Amino acid sequence: MQALMDYLKEAKARSACPDLLKICLGNISTDLDSCVGSILLAYFLTRAKGVFFVPVINGSMAKLQTQKTLTHHFDSCQVLLELLVYFDEISAPERVKSNQLEIVLYDHNELDPAQEYLLPCIKAIYDHHIDLTKDLKAEKLITFCGSAISLVLTQPFVNVALIDFDLARFAIAPIIFDTKNLAHELYKDRWNDIDKAAYKLLNEVLAPKGFDSSSYYEELKKISKDTVAILAQGMKVLIEKDYKSYKVKIAEGKEVIFGVSLIEVKLKKFLLHFGAVSLFKEFIHISKIKNLKYFIVLGCARKKSFRDFLVFTEDTEYLKNWTGIFTKKYEDTIGLIHMKKFDDIPQCSYYTYSKCSFTRKKLEPLWRDVTEQI
Repeated sequence: MQALMDYLKEAKARSACPDLLKICLGNISTDLDSCVGSILLAYFLTRAKGVFFVPVINGSMAKLQTQKTLTHHFDSCQVLLELLVYFDEISAPERVKSNQLEIVLYDHNELDPAQEYLLPCIKAIYDHHIDLTKDLKAEKLITFCGSAISLVLTQPFVNVALIDFDLARFAIAPIIFDTKNLAHELYKDRWNDIDKAAYKLLNEVLAPKGFDSSSYYEELKKISKDTVAILAQGMKVLIEKDYKSYKVKIAEGKEVIFGVSLIEVKLKKFLLHFGAVSLFKEFIHISKIKNLKYFIVLGCARKKSFRDFLVFTEDTEYLKNWTGIFTKKYEDTIGLIHMKKFDDIPQCSYYTYSKCSFTRKKLEPLWRDVTEQI
């Protein structure tokens, strides 16, 4: 692990130099997979290609500090947040203008609308989401698996001799967290053999020294389920900490942007805790500053039996059309239990569904499809 720490220190120093910067950039949610994976992808590429790649956290350190599961994992692995390079530190707009930036995208293949100016800099993509890059000329490895780091660890350029106990412990967290520790009932639905192979590679290093992945998964899960601590962070933090924007092309060459926030607590509890009036004001605010046609808040699964999300837009006629299409087309797909208005607010529709395997990653194509049809 000392080799990785030395590498991160050098990456920090290189990020401040005005020369050409080659970076591995995770997605704007700054979650466990995106951050751990972008670091390790850059590390392995640097060692394999003899060219230095800098891992860049796609957000600020302040935002990263709101990710309690992630910060717990980094602390336990003795990875200091101060050692990391953050997107707001690399002067990206200036580097793009001077052709001093090359990007390997990790854990996403579509840029956030606010970062579309980075498009000419993309040279490669490693991702496990739906492929939206048909017109992009770049080296691509985009395929389904539970955690994007699994995709990286199973590539030929990864030198397994570099994976000691500490690095393996650092790398395994996104895999066990995103796949619920390779839960059998989620096989081929939420994870697959790519994750299994990556897990096996790391566990062969960890198990002989007494590391119990099941126990560590429960430790991470306990932090992620601490409802009191999560709600104490405040409404704005919870909405922004795992937020993504999506741009959809519609008729006559026009485009629509919608946003999705993944909330770490049960959505009903989130709604009751902060109240309809406060949430309504925040939904209006975030829709205006991010130029959203509509905004979705997706809650976590509730007792593995159902999950819910809320759709908000000030355009009530648009919401009526959106709701009609989604309900008619995808009622059976997601196991829709019911759809109703939230607190009788005409700008909000509240959905409850039974197929909890429909995470944001799997719901996104459905939401896109509905948007294209309106």
